[in-house]
Amino acid sequence: MRGSGVWRVVLVVAIVFAAVWACVIAWWRMDDTSPDGGRMLLWLVVVPVAVLATFWAGARLRRRRAEASGAAAGNDGQPAVVESGAAPVEQMPLAILAASVHLPCGSGTGALAQELASLPRPGLHPGLRDPDGLPVLAAFAPELDTSAVAAWLGVVDNMRPAPEQLRAVALLEPVAEELFEAAARLLPPVPEAEERVVAGLRRRVDTATGEHGRVHVVALVPQDFPPALRQACAAWLRGLAADCGVDPGRSSLEVLAESDADATWRRIGRLLDGGHDDSTQWQLLLAAGSAIGERGVHALASAAQAERVIPGEGAAGVLLGPHAAFRPMADGKYSEIAALRSVDVPAETPARRAARDTAGLLADVMQGSGVLRDDIAMVVSDADQRPNCSVEAAVAASAACPDLDPVAGIAPLGVATGHLGHVAPLALLALASARVDADGAPVLALSVTSSSARTAVLLRTQDQAVADAQSTASGPDAAPGVAA
Repeated sequence: MRGSGVWRVVLVVAIVFAAVWACVIAWWRMDDTSPDGGRMLLWLVVVPVAVLATFWAGARLRRRRAEASGAAAGNDGQPAVVESGAAPVEQMPLAILAASVHLPCGSGTGALAQELASLPRPGLHPGLRDPDGLPVLAAFAPELDTSAVAAWLGVVDNMRPAPEQLRAVALLEPVAEELFEAAARLLPPVPEAEERVVAGLRRRVDTATGEHGRVHVVALVPQDFPPALRQACAAWLRGLAADCGVDPGRSSLEVLAESDADATWRRIGRLLDGGHDDSTQWQLLLAAGSAIGERGVHALASAAQAERVIPGEGAAGVLLGPHAAFRPMADGKYSEIAALRSVDVPAETPARRAARDTAGLLADVMQGSGVLRDDIAMVVSDADQRPNCSVEAAVAASAACPDLDPVAGIAPLGVATGHLGHVAPLALLALASARVDADGAPVLALSVTSSSARTAVLLRTQDQAVADAQSTASGPDAAPGVAA
């Protein structure tokens, strides 16, 4: 990250010297001038240096003004924090114990996280057409087989789901299976029943499973899933969980229809704000959806928007554990959601103001986690191919974390996945978590595709959280007895 800043400075110096030299030499040739040593020193050295000095003085003045306007943030000159009208609620970190995705660009979180900056872009779908009869760009899983899902649902109440619904369920299956297996493997074992003597008789006393961890499964599906289909999916997921080794007595499950990404972010925010007060309760969030079908394509094309979005599909999930209840794995490392912030950005907000507010939101979430902008390894956003989204995400990330490489350090996931709707937040968290695990450094997840709000999340490792707490406790203003 520092190296990229040095190369940018070298590039600017080279450009300025080359431009001044080209202009001066062209002027001398047109004027048929033979300059002496003094004039050559003046025009070829002093003038370029003066131009660079003026440029840097202006940049420094602008930075000082930005630092002054962002002084209220108190975050080392980061952009001003956006006021959302209410004091932020103290948030409790959530450990990401496992994550999985099944997207058009791939299905392995580790591999995809390393390729975020170079994921393939969607191409033309071989069969879908827009309302005008023209081929459409679409991000879809080419080898997805829905026959088994269709056959199973055909047996259950003789249902005939739409192609988009079948694809959503088929995409969800490998994600749910991977996370159910992870939950069965990571949940603390329940001690064997104890034998006690009661009134002279030896009896076996079962230990309550709740004292040793339960997992609550929430599967988020599109709103066009009718109640009968949601009930069938719930029964299917319960059977899949049992087959993967999840004790039915230690789990609960519900299938809910979700409207958009904002609703998913609000659900995650409630968990961080204290929705997991039960220290033994784990959360397994699943989401799946698909717009790859005639109905999905026409729905996106007819939406009230100036620019059409690319239809997409996918499934994602994360297994979340309360920070205090999690038992570290063998290497003692895991990623966690440290903070989540959202701010309202009305659709009519000018692009420059929206980018500035989003940069302030990123600064806010870093400040709330005690993380410096120089420590951020990457910003992963849901920005898609629409210029307003991609420009806003890139400008905001560069303003909040100026040392990040603009190509390798700022990754727009939506460009590769198309429209994911309510699935996008879980996909962002899953891939950002994998990137934290790989780099050992904090990562920001940014959502900019909503027409009314922006959301930023900071993810980091357990080691960083402990180090930050110890640094805060040992600082000059730390009060005696502060726990790390």
